[in-house]
Amino acid sequence: MKIEQQQLTWPQVLDNFAVISGQVSTLFKVIKNDRTPVLRNLVLLPLVVQQEPDADLQKSTEGRIQAFNHEVVPDHLRTKYEPEVEDKESILSATASNMSSESTQRQIADFNATLSNLVEMIGTARDEWETDQSSASKSSTNINADVPKLVGAITYGKGLSSSSSSGSSSHKSSSQANLGFSWCGGKELTTF
Repeated sequence: MKIEQQQLTWPQVLDNFAVISGQVSTLFKVIKNDRTPVLRNLVLLPLVVQQEPDADLQKSTEGRIQAFNHEVVPDHLRTKYEPEVEDKESILSATASNMSSESTQRQIADFNATLSNLVEMIGTARDEWETDQSSASKSSTNINADVPKLVGAITYGKGLSSSSSSGSSSHKSSSQANLGFSWCGGKELTTF
């Protein structure tokens, strides 16, 4: 193993590991101490930034940030808005503070009226849609109920009766040969 052009032996590696392990355990003891301030309240300043692409950073940011470099650090560690955003916010704050309470209450009432009208329109549209859907499902159910009757009549002759109920058996067979059948409802089916 070579580090900075020096040959390391196994005892040297173990000694360096022991030093690092001791420093890490000391750091944990300091962090767990009751007198240590909450780290969320401290400022984070990067001492070293890297120019090489970082695969973990790319993965965690879904490819938006390639490397934590000098170009990216100021944007992500900013505690203040960008100047354009800050200007817009100050204009909005000034406008809000200059409004009288009467005009503010009037604008709130107008906004609430608009919202209630919008909710009513959405509710009406939903009710109309639900009635359209229920009527469409009822009509499709009626159509679907007729389909098996038609299929049964065409394939098996179910629900069909001969057009003439009197006569001899030879007359019945000739009428069946002409396919002069009618529905039980009385409408005659014609053949072509």
